[in-house]
Order: sequence, then C-alpha cells, then structure tokens
Amino acid sequence: AEWTRLECLRRWRALLALALLIAVSTATVLTAFAGAHRGQTAPERLETATLPATVTALPNQPGFNWAPIRNLPEVAAVSTFAVAAAFQIDGYPRATQSSAFPPGDDSLMRTIERPYVLAGRIFNPHRVDEVDVTGLFPRTTGKSVGDTLSLTLPTAAQAIEGWDPSQGPARGPKIKVRIVGVVRSPWLSDGVGSVGGIQVTPAFLERYPDNILGPKHDGVRPGFVNALIRLKGGEKAIPRFRNDLARVTGRSDIDVWDNRVAFLEPMQRTINYEAVCLLAFGLAALAAALFLVGQSVARYAAASVADLQLLRAPGIMPREATMAASASPLAASVLGALLGVVMAIVASNWMPIGAASLAEPHPGISADWAILAPALVVVPALVLLGSIAAAGRALIASRQQVASRRSVVASAAMSSGAPVPVLIGARFALEPGRGRSALPVRPALVGAVAGVLGVLAAFTFSAGVSDAAANPARFGQTAQLEGWAGENGHDFGPVAKVLAALAKSNDVIGLNDSKCAVAQAGQESITTYTYAPIAGKRLRVVLTAGRMPTAPNDIVLAPTTAEHLDARVGSMIQLKGGRHQVAARVTGIGFVPEGPHNEYDSGAWMTRTGYARVFAGAEYAFKFHLYQ
Repeated sequence: AEWTRLECLRRWRALLALALLIAVSTATVLTAFAGAHRGQTAPERLETATLPATVTALPNQPGFNWAPIRNLPEVAAVSTFAVAAAFQIDGYPRATQSSAFPPGDDSLMRTIERPYVLAGRIFNPHRVDEVDVTGLFPRTTGKSVGDTLSLTLPTAAQAIEGWDPSQGPARGPKIKVRIVGVVRSPWLSDGVGSVGGIQVTPAFLERYPDNILGPKHDGVRPGFVNALIRLKGGEKAIPRFRNDLARVTGRSDIDVWDNRVAFLEPMQRTINYEAVCLLAFGLAALAAALFLVGQSVARYAAASVADLQLLRAPGIMPREATMAASASPLAASVLGALLGVVMAIVASNWMPIGAASLAEPHPGISADWAILAPALVVVPALVLLGSIAAAGRALIASRQQVASRRSVVASAAMSSGAPVPVLIGARFALEPGRGRSALPVRPALVGAVAGVLGVLAAFTFSAGVSDAAANPARFGQTAQLEGWAGENGHDFGPVAKVLAALAKSNDVIGLNDSKCAVAQAGQESITTYTYAPIAGKRLRVVLTAGRMPTAPNDIVLAPTTAEHLDARVGSMIQLKGGRHQVAARVTGIGFVPEGPHNEYDSGAWMTRTGYARVFAGAEYAFKFHLYQ
C-alpha cells in the first residue's frame, strides 16, 4: 500500500495518461458495441406499443366499400387513406414527395399506428390547420413544433388528372398549417435518402375531397382510397384475411402487403448490416486497444519492477514485488473504466447511426447496462492480468542473462552483404533489444499489418459501394426512362402513335409496352409485368438464372418472390389474378422494374398472352413504357 501511494505521488502524470488511454479505448469499444445493439433492436422496439398495421390493402378501386372489411372477425382496426399526392409544401418541393397520404378517418395514430411522439403532441383529428411531421423533417427543413407551413392543393381538374409535383405546381387553395408534433411509427417513419414528410389530419380530406380525390361522377369520386389494417392475430391471421377479402369483394387481384415483409424486414436487413460493421469496428478497436494499452501497461509494470529491485536486500518477495508493480496500473484501470463508461453513455446521444437512427423510438442518451456494466469488471481484470504477466516476466529477466533475440531477416541481410542502412533498419524494425530498452516488436508488426489490411479493405468497400450506387444495372434496372401510359384499360393519349414514333428513333435501343397487375400465388402477392418489346427492340433484363418467358404459361420470378415461393427454374406455380387459376412454369429468375406495388427484387414477367390469361376479369391494372 505504501509503495502504491508513493508511486501515485511520484508518477501521477504517467498514471493519469494511462487512465485516459484506457478510458478512450474503453469508450470507443463500448460505444460501437452498444450502438450496434441499440440499432439492431430499434425496429422491434419501434413496433412495441405502436399498434402497427399488419397489412396494407390496395384495391385501387374508386368508391370501394370498406364496411365489409371492417366487419371481418379477424380485423381489429382499419384506417383508410387517399392515394394521392394531395398537396405541395410551398418552399420544400422534396418534402412534398415524401409526405404521407391523407387519412380518411380518425383511427390513424389512435387505434392503429399509434406513434412515439418525439416532440410536441399528436394532432387534433378534427382540425384542418394542424399537422404532425416525421423525424427527418425538422432536420432537413428547419421547421419543427410551433412553426407554420403553407400547403397548396391541386385544383379539382388537376386531381382528376392524378396531379403530382412532377407535373408542375398545384394551383388550388392555399392552407396555413402549424406543426404540433414530431412522430414516429412503422408507417410514419423515414427511409434512407428521405427528407421527411408531414401527416395531415382526417379533417383535411373531409374539407377538400374534390381537390384530393376529384369531384364525384355518378356519385363516385375517381380517386382511390386504400387502407392500413391491423389484424387481431397479427401475421398469423394474414392467410385468413386474404381469403376473406377475396370472398367479400369477389376480387382475387387485390394487392395485400404484409407490412413486416414490405417495410420492417428490408429496414432490418440494412440495420443488421450496419450493426455488423459497427461490431467489426468495435472488435478492431478492441484489438488495437489490447496492443496499445497492453504495451503501456507492460512497460509501466516492467519499470516498476526495476525500481523495486532496491527492496530485494530488505527481503521483498517476488510475489510481493509483482503485486506492488501491478497495483498502480490496476488503480488507473478502475478510473479509466469508469470514465470510459461515462464517455460511452454521453456518446450514445449520437447513436444509433444510419438507417437505424430512422427507426429509433427514443433518440438521445441511452445506457445499455448489459454491455456497459461488464466493462467495469473486465477492463480492470485485463489490466491486472497484463500487469502481473509483465511484472513476472521482468522479475525473471532480472535474474537471468538472456541473449538478445536476433532476427533471421537481419542476419540474412548481414550474411548477404547488404548496405549498412538496410542492416540497421532491419535490426531496428525486427529486433526487440534487451533490458529496460527492449521494445515489443511482434505486436508492432501485427498492428502495422492489420492497419494496412484495414485501409485496403476500407478502400475496396468504398469502391464497391460507389460502383453500385452509380450503376443501376447492379440492381437489375436497365431502363433509362419510364412513361406512364394508362390505367384500368384506358390510355392517357395516343399511345400507339407514340410507341411507333419512339421505335423509329435510333437513340432508343430497347422499348417495352408494360402492363402491370397483382396476382396471387398462395399467400404471396406478385406484381406481374408483360414483357412485350416494340418493333423488335428488346429491353435488356438482368437474369440470375434461366431465360425470359416465350410461351403463355412461362413466367420469370424476381429473386425475393422466388425465395418466398420456394421456386426455382422448372418449378410450377398456381396464379390467380382474375376469374380463373392458371398454372405457370418458372423459366427464369431475374429482376423487374420498380413500381408502385413492388421493389426491383419482387414481382414477375410474363408474355402478353400469359398475362391476359391470368388477369381475365381483373379490376385494376396500370400501363407504362420502359425506354433503354
């Protein structure tokens, strides 16, 4: 104890530096580990207590009657929403595109998708002038709780035409609204690259139905009203709901999204990848800390043993000398571990990062004691073990005359007559020396190699990400342009003339007339496209296996759809989109265009004839053209 007191008085600067080094290393590792765990659990925690929608049902039918759906025994709550870009946010065109659909009733945020309130409160559903915003909106626009926004609605004529911001400015009524809350739920959340959006009240749609859904014609508005639905049995009730929905509506082509599969699972995959990267960083930081802190602890313990040699004459025992040399580093490690934990808690204010930050229900400081608490024991224990090992080795070395270890490389350089600078450099780099001046050569070499490999890995990863981001074909998207041409059997213009003119252009090397509708294969909704090249200009499709469809019963499945159906090239699947069920043979696995109902990795391709067989009598389809 007396020796430790004297050491602390005599070497307090060195011990303080050692404690700070331990603190920074501990904080870095703990922040990475705790951040990875917090991010990985964010989607699951976001679901807790939010009453999330189990499915999204998209009949896309004007005047659709939701009353029979609400009365189904497995349905716990329904919240309808208008399928329309209902308004522009003056001054924030990008945020306009990210804003949520206007709700058709007051179930949203109450009996379904009840959000975490990050700031302020949930809007009053009966007020037109109140809105809530998602988490990114204040960060990207500078507008938060208490601020006002100006919204401009389309005219009734623009609403009939399906107005969206790409068609020019809205020219209808202007409404001043006030932001009353910042909210987050599985449905009311932001995606990577989003700028945030706003959620208007049900009163908004009730006040301005002509400007959102269009004026009534024969008692029916032309706009669509779809719905979020929460089922009493959760995901297990989805098969029953699909069957009951087809039964009460008489339609088998209604797209039903499993919201967990459609939204949360893709988010979770991205977050899991980010978590693995954080864990890898934490492990790299831990390895670096073991070398860096370990060397400092070893040198300090060895120096203390050298000083303790003066007490050998009075009779100090080796065990006592070892413990005395280890006591001061142990005290520094306890202080360093405490400081490291505190620093990690402070750093949690900026965690999680990336996509996980968009799903975190409780942003701010968070203490994950399952990860932090063990560090208060593990860090001092590692330092104590290292100190004892270093002190014991120093005691043994002080009693023995050990020849300095010679490097084989340096010896070979000497034998070959290498120049003096090469010989000296090799010995300095590869021979540790002896006595108090000895240096740990092997850890330094391992650290250098690991550092070089880490830098190379980082550059390689960066190059891969840059290539993927700049090349959409990596995701199977080979078309440069897309034109919306029609809906429900009605063309928006002289489509045939336009296609004929485009096919004559030498600049167009691929042109496809794509119809699209949703078929059911068991419990899987499949957004199905026609592969119909114009004038022989075949659109290039990225396939991972097999070939494109050529016969009426051929089908190409996107990778995720094939995985869900457990299908491969040669498999037979049963499809139903209209009145009849049709068998189709999988001829290939490949990517499809991204559409309103699907991502690039989910969906299917069929021939025109095959598509017509599957969707005979179907209620809803849309049409567009792809240009390459």
